Amino acid sequence: MSQSSWNVNEIFERITDAFVALDTNWRYTYMNKRASEIFNRDPKEVIGKHIWTEFPEGRGQPFHKAYEKAMTDQQYVYMQEYYPPYDKWFENHIYPSSEGLSIFFRDITEQKKAEEVLRANEKQLDLIYNTVNDIIFLISIEKEQRFWFKSVNRSFLLVTGLKQEQIIGKYIDEVIPEPSLTLVLNNYNRAIQTHETVEWEEISEYPAGRKTGIVTVTPVFNDMDECTTLVGTVHDITGHKKAEEVLNQNKIFIESIINSSPDIVYIFDIEKQKNVYVNDGIQRNLDYTDEEIKEMGDQMLSILMHPDDLEYYLQNTFPKYSILKDKEIIVHEFRMKDKAGEWHWLHCKESIFLRNPDGKPKQIFGVVADITERKKMDDEILKEKYLSESILNSLPGVFYLYDKNGKFLRWNKNLETVSGYSSEEIREMHPLDFFDEEEKELLSKKIENVFISGEDNVVANFLHKTKEKIPYYFTGITVDYEGKQCLMGVGIDFSERIQAQEIIKETTDQLRQLTAHLQNVREEERKRIGREIHDELGQQLTAIKMDIAWIDKKTPDETSAIKSKLKNIIGLLDVSNRSVRKILSELRPGILDNQGLLDALAWQGRQFTETTGIPVVFTTTENKIKLSPETATCIFRVYQESLTNIMRHAKAGKVLTSLTITDGNIVLTIEDDGIGFDVLSIQNKGSFGILGMKERVLSLNGKFKLESANGKGTRIIISLPFRA
Repeated sequence: MSQSSWNVNEIFERITDAFVALDTNWRYTYMNKRASEIFNRDPKEVIGKHIWTEFPEGRGQPFHKAYEKAMTDQQYVYMQEYYPPYDKWFENHIYPSSEGLSIFFRDITEQKKAEEVLRANEKQLDLIYNTVNDIIFLISIEKEQRFWFKSVNRSFLLVTGLKQEQIIGKYIDEVIPEPSLTLVLNNYNRAIQTHETVEWEEISEYPAGRKTGIVTVTPVFNDMDECTTLVGTVHDITGHKKAEEVLNQNKIFIESIINSSPDIVYIFDIEKQKNVYVNDGIQRNLDYTDEEIKEMGDQMLSILMHPDDLEYYLQNTFPKYSILKDKEIIVHEFRMKDKAGEWHWLHCKESIFLRNPDGKPKQIFGVVADITERKKMDDEILKEKYLSESILNSLPGVFYLYDKNGKFLRWNKNLETVSGYSSEEIREMHPLDFFDEEEKELLSKKIENVFISGEDNVVANFLHKTKEKIPYYFTGITVDYEGKQCLMGVGIDFSERIQAQEIIKETTDQLRQLTAHLQNVREEERKRIGREIHDELGQQLTAIKMDIAWIDKKTPDETSAIKSKLKNIIGLLDVSNRSVRKILSELRPGILDNQGLLDALAWQGRQFTETTGIPVVFTTTENKIKLSPETATCIFRVYQESLTNIMRHAKAGKVLTSLTITDGNIVLTIEDDGIGFDVLSIQNKGSFGILGMKERVLSLNGKFKLESANGKGTRIIISLPFRA
C-alpha cells in the first residue's frame, strides 16, 4: 500500500462516521472501524463479499433502493431512515463514482429519540397551551419598550371574542382598550424593572363583553440582561365576580328578609352556650339591641329566660342537641322577659346549622315567634269554651251539632237528660234514632233541606229511650265547624205550647166570632140610628122648615129684620138637612141596601173624587152581583176605609180599584200611586184602621193582603168566599 493510500485509510479510520466502499458488483472494498462496530463484523471477513449476501435482510429496504438509485443515476443521495433489523436510525451520505459507491453513515438513533421526545413535549405544551382555561400570551419587546403580541392561546380568543389576526403581530395599544392600557403598560414596565413576576386585577371591554381577570406577567432576559419577552397569563374571574356579586346581593337580600321578619332568628353555639347571630327581631320583640345581647354572652339564657322554663330547657331540651339529626326539628315554648321586665311567651323551632369535623352538632339555627297574644287568646278561648258549655247546658231545650254523616260532634246535658241515653251512647247514634219510624222520612227530608237551603224547622215527637213520645219543636242551620259543614240546632219541648196553642186558637176563634158579632151589631145599630135620624130628625127638620116658610109668607115685607132672620133660619135648616144626609150615608148608605154593592162602590168613588179631587178608576168583570149582607158590608167598609186612608196619608195622584170573581172567591183590589209606607213599622204601631179591615175579612174566612213600600204606593187585596 502506498503512502498516499495509507494516509487515506488512516483518515477513514479516524473519522467518527462509519464508512464503507462498494465496487460496481456490490462487493465491499473497504469498511472502517466505526462501521465494523455498528455491524459487529470484522472488516477482513467482509472485504470482497457481496453486500446483500452478507446483509440479506437489507434487500428491499429504503437503503437498498437508495444505493441502486445513486449507482444508476450517478448522483449524490442523502437520506435518514429507520433500519428495523438493527432497531436504529441512520443518516446516510451516498457518493457514486465509476468505480462504485462511497457511503458515509452515522447512528442517529439517540438524536431521533430526542427529537421525538422534543416533538412530544412540544405537542404536549401546545396541547396545554391551547386547552387550559386560563389565557396565555407572549409579548415581544422591541427597542424603546414597544410591546407586541407574539403568541396567544385559544382561551385568549374565546374569552375576548377577538380573532387571531386582530392580535398576533399587533402592538398592545391596538388590542387592549383604555383605561386598562395605562395599567397594563405600568405593570409591564414594573416587571422589567424589578425582574419579578407582577400580578394585578384588570377589567377590560372586549367584543365578548366586559371581562375581569387576574393577570400575571413574567419577564424573560437574554445573556445581555435584556428583557426580550414577557410571558403572561390571565385567570378569567368574570363569572366568579358575577357570582360573588350575586352572592353579595343574595346575602344582602337574605339579611334584609331575616331582619324584616317579625320573628327572632338566631344561631346558637352549643359549646359556647351563646348566640353568635341574632337578627333585628330581638329588638322588635324584646327591645334588646344586638350589643346588649352580646354583652350578656353565655349568661343570656339565665338573664332572660323564666327560671322555671330555664330549668326545663337545661334538663330536657339542651341534651337533645347532641343527638339531633339533620332535618330534625326541636319545638319548644318558653318565657323571656323584655327590657321593661314584661314576660313574653315564645314559640321556638330549632335545627342543626353547623357540625364539627367529628360530626357532632356545633351550632343550632332557631326561629322564635312571640305567641304572647296567642296564649292570651288561648286562655280566652278556653274561658269562652267553658262559658259556651255553661250556656249550652243552661239552655231550656236540647242542643245538638252533627255532620253530614249524622255523627254527633257536640250536645248539651239536656239531650242526655231528655233522651235517657248516655254520652257514650249518643256518640254512636244517628239523629234519626231519636224518632219513631213514621216520622223518620219527614225528618230525613228536613235534615237534607237544612244542608241545601241553610235552615229549616219541624215539629216532631222526640222518642225517649223508654219509647215515650214528647212533642218538640226543632230548628236547624248549617255552620262550618272544624272545616266541614255541619247542622247545628236546638229543640224545645212543645207539650205545653201545643196546649197553649190550642187554647189560643180556640180563644182567637171566639174573639173572631165576637168581632163578627160586634160588627153585625154595629151595622145593625147604624141602620137603626140611620132610620131614626131619617124618620124622626129628618121629618122634624122638614116640618120646621115648612112652618118657618109659612111664617115667612105671612110676615109683612115692612118687617125686614124679621124677614132676614126667617131666611137665615131656613138656610140653617137646609144645611142641617145636608148634614143629616151625610151622616146617614156614612152610617150606612142607602144605595148599598137599595141598589147593591157595585153601585155603592161606584158611588163611594165619586164621593171621594168630589171631596179630594183625586180620580178613582173602578173596573169590574161583573154586571150584577148578589151577595150576602155580611159579605157586601165587609167589602164596602174595606173600600170605604181604604179611600179614607188614601185621603189622609197617601198624597196620591190616582187610585185604581177593581172587583172580580175568581176561583170561587170575590176579590177587591185598591191601589194608589202615593208615597207608600213601611208595612212593618205600621204593623208594629198597631194601626187600628188596617187591623179593623183585616179582622172584618178574617171573620168571614177571607184573606187580607197589604203591600207597600216607601215611595212605591200602596195596594190592598181582599179575597172572600163567594156565595151568591
